[in-house]
Amino acid sequence: MRNFGLVLLVWVSGTTAGFSSDLITQPEAALWLAPAIYNGSLAALIGDASVTNPTWNVSQGGNPVPLTAAQVSTVPAGSSWTMANQTTHVQFSATPNPAGGLMDQLYTISQNGDAPGHVLPCGQEYDLFLAPNGANGGYKTPSGGKVSYRFNYSKPLSQATVANISVNATIFSEVAQNTCPLNYAGYLVAITLNSSTGPSMFYQIFFRDSRGWPAFGLNMGCPGYPNAQKQYCFSSTINDISPGTSVQAVGSHVSYNVNFYADVIKAIGYTSDPNLAHWQVTGFYMGELIQGGMQIESGWSNLVLEVY
Repeated sequence: MRNFGLVLLVWVSGTTAGFSSDLITQPEAALWLAPAIYNGSLAALIGDASVTNPTWNVSQGGNPVPLTAAQVSTVPAGSSWTMANQTTHVQFSATPNPAGGLMDQLYTISQNGDAPGHVLPCGQEYDLFLAPNGANGGYKTPSGGKVSYRFNYSKPLSQATVANISVNATIFSEVAQNTCPLNYAGYLVAITLNSSTGPSMFYQIFFRDSRGWPAFGLNMGCPGYPNAQKQYCFSSTINDISPGTSVQAVGSHVSYNVNFYADVIKAIGYTSDPNLAHWQVTGFYMGELIQGGMQIESGWSNLVLEVY
């Protein structure tokens, strides 16, 4: 069972009016840095100084050497940037789109579970995710202020027939140092869902697991979270949703366009509240995770998440 390392949103009655089919688009040229262990406050602003209150953050749950405020900074507007330490690398770059319009914005993230003197302990998972800030039960700015929020809750899933994610994913490198009995990497996108009656869910779609396609399935409860009997974790692979799709290869760039509605509805059917009228998509994250002596790097761009 994976330790998801994120703050699950708290569903609040009254936040559901004025639904938009577009739930979220790509991050700006700056991010909030989240601490490795949730403490209610974001650690620092990183990236483009003109973005004073970004709507996305980078989380680093399980990082053996967390990236800290002292190791990051802001840069002049319009600049590409890189922030890094021994175990973590976050980079932003923007290039002109040949088709015109918005710049192509790429976030590159990498993890090192075998850094000299900072080896990831065996059995510990390290998650490096890009995620929009949560509206409820989430973070404050380092000064205690309100964090900007841009994620639109979906309509109740009983009113939808499509839940679609479009994103470009690149796996630049993946090196395994067999320092532990279990050494693996995963690359994924995920949504969080909440029911108005209490239950909540993490639903993940893996584009690649370095071990191949393991037997994923619904897990009744998520270790490390309170009230676990009402919190569910479900992982699928891109092959589950699109049979015949291959594991994304190292060195490949893939533009995904996936309707996962049928699969997430199946997952909801296993919860204590199978009524789709109670469930909404309330959050999102994307990125990578490792256990053991893995050294990996991936890139993420052109995100669109829709429910309609």
